[in-house]
Amino acid sequence: MPRYIDADALRESYRESIEECRKWADEMRESENEEMVIRAEQSLGTFVECSLRAKNAQTIDAVPVVHGKWIYVGARGRIPACRCSICGNVENADWAMISGKVNYCPNCGARMDE
Repeated sequence: MPRYIDADALRESYRESIEECRKWADEMRESENEEMVIRAEQSLGTFVECSLRAKNAQTIDAVPVVHGKWIYVGARGRIPACRCSICGNVENADWAMISGKVNYCPNCGARMDE
């Protein structure tokens, strides 16, 4: 299953790392340690590249998963019924619903896993 991240939060993390690398590179320039300046600038370039990749990455519209459960409410005539704990929608309870095989509410889309 894919993991979705907050790209803006990731970019902010990269920005913080970029600032730290800039400070490090400046400190190395002051100490005249050329090898460390090169390493700092390489790290800085890597963080800038990663930040640009995060900025340009394809995005999706994702919504939080709502979790609910089927609540037995009695019978409709001779057919047992269950109510969604999220939206209150009442559905006829067949074997699939009672056994957990129907794992979402057809009305609101809540995942029935509580």
